[in-house]
Amino acid sequence: MNSDKTMTQKDNILDNVLGVIGILSLIAIAIHTYKSISKRTETSVISDEALRALNDKNKALELREVIDEYHTTGEWNKSKLETIL
Repeated sequence: MNSDKTMTQKDNILDNVLGVIGILSLIAIAIHTYKSISKRTETSVISDEALRALNDKNKALELREVIDEYHTTGEWNKSKLETIL
């Protein structure tokens, strides 16, 4: 009778240990997946060409004029944008 109780306790301990290992494994997989996705995903709000144009004072002023014109007319002057960028 006492050995049955001991076996049940050992089984419970083993189940608990395996449960904890399973949960830790799932957490590790989730963290690895998140890191893998975030390394491969690039979010660019502004193009490299636009960034270079903004860093050049003359081009930045020209770009500002195109933007002001857009605000007035509601249409982009694409040919002027292409010459700036």
